[in-house]
Amino acid sequence: MKTIFSSEIGSREKNEDRYIIKHNKEDNWEFYGIFDGHRSSLAADFASKYIYKNFEFKIRGIDWDDDKEILDLKIKGIFESVFSKCQLEMILKSDKYDFDKSGTTACCVFIKNKHMWVANAGDSRAILCSLDFNP
Repeated sequence: MKTIFSSEIGSREKNEDRYIIKHNKEDNWEFYGIFDGHRSSLAADFASKYIYKNFEFKIRGIDWDDDKEILDLKIKGIFESVFSKCQLEMILKSDKYDFDKSGTTACCVFIKNKHMWVANAGDSRAILCSLDFNP
């Protein structure tokens, strides 16, 4: 899949948003994340790295031959766990990183075997688009 991204800072001096794009050709999956930083990029930086790293670790134990309904429950559980643990880690490290003055939304997409799972926290959402171009 060809990936294209764009980010605008609007009237701010610095871009507070972060993104992550990972294509794992060996295991045939893709992970995309958009993190809309608020008041600084600290929380978006932390969340983008933490969520991907922990999600990648947790999916290693998935049996991809399970029924789609079982996979849905497992992936949903992984996203919920990773998002919750990220929030907890940010609370525990707020003195070190000054997270009480920074925040982020998160929107992540995981694609494997032509199936897609989407998770979000905050007001960020994913939109699925297709570009069919026939000259």
